[in-house]
Amino acid sequence: MKVSFRYISIFIVVLSAIMITGCTGSQVVSSNSDTQPSQQHPIYQQLTTPTPTQAPTVDPTIALRQNALSDYQSKISIVSIEQQSLDNYVNTPYTYVDLNDYKTWIDNYNIKASSYQQKCYDAISSGNIYLQYLTVGNDEYNRVKQNEATFSSNIQIYNNNYNQFISDYNKKKATNDAYNNYESKLRVVQSTSQDLQDYVNSSTIFSALSSSYIEGFNTKVTAYATACDNAVYAGQEYQKFLDPGSTAYNQVSSINTELTNSAAELRKTNEEVQKDSSYLSALTSLIKILPMLAV
Repeated sequence: MKVSFRYISIFIVVLSAIMITGCTGSQVVSSNSDTQPSQQHPIYQQLTTPTPTQAPTVDPTIALRQNALSDYQSKISIVSIEQQSLDNYVNTPYTYVDLNDYKTWIDNYNIKASSYQQKCYDAISSGNIYLQYLTVGNDEYNRVKQNEATFSSNIQIYNNNYNQFISDYNKKKATNDAYNNYESKLRVVQSTSQDLQDYVNSSTIFSALSSSYIEGFNTKVTAYATACDNAVYAGQEYQKFLDPGSTAYNQVSSINTELTNSAAELRKTNEEVQKDSSYLSALTSLIKILPMLAV
């Protein structure tokens, strides 16, 4: 009986140890479970499901806008260079040798102005593309629109300048042509006057009585009087380009008056010669005409 009690005591001790060990193990597991975060815990979410890193979004319109701006700025720069060249050409003092030289200068101006105009149109076109990327009414938008207005205004100014230059040239050319025509007609007057005087001076008493001489005299007088008429008309055309009362205008008036009077006197004398071909009448008539010739 003593042995059996001893074994029973040992059994109880072992059983107690097993029970204690089992309880202690349960407490460790329970402790570990309590310290783990749940799937709803913020830390758990951060560690197990991190937010993916997104690649930066590239807006294609940004590159297009920058390209449009660069092209517009390039066109603006070209316009500035063209304008500077054109202004320097106009503002540089220039004295033309003759009208042909003046016309060459105007033609060169027109070439430069046309080139400037095209560059302005290119800039305006480039600006319109750039405007598509801008907000209507903002400062940059308004600046581009103001540039467009400036370009259009400058084009008109340079075109007006060309029109003034060409108008001035045409007036000068017309004046010069009228003067040259008048001068040419005066040379004809001088030539026919000299021809008439030579004809009269070469006559003799006997030749002056001949019908052929009287006929020749009529031809010479008619040529001279006609030349005077043509010169007077040319002078009046020339005066259209002169200021009334100016020295040149008054000089033309004086010459025309002299030519008109001379032609009238010679026509009258010629009529007398044609009616009376006697020696005395012819001689008297010839003497009368000599002082009337305008050379």
